[in-house]
Amino acid sequence: MNTTIRGLDENVYRSLKARAALVGRPIGELVSEALRSYLAWPVLAERTRSIADIKPIDLGPGTENISERIDEIVYDEDWERIQGYAEPAERSQK
Repeated sequence: MNTTIRGLDENVYRSLKARAALVGRPIGELVSEALRSYLAWPVLAERTRSIADIKPIDLGPGTENISERIDEIVYDEDWERIQGYAEPAERSQK
């Protein structure tokens, strides 16, 4: 089939043309192969896995509130209390 593809990135086409010459295959054959490969991937709506499918795991005693602790460390602005020391700029002022 002969067709025209508009909006193709010029650099991508040049690279494809060079690769086709290097491997001795027609550009159309390489494009068909790439399109077949792309179409073999499932459409997003067809994918069955989601983040809701992830099951929690038990990390042992003392980790029941680990998510809250991580949030506290990452988002809390009171670094002295969390880390036990002041930020370097604050330390030099004390």
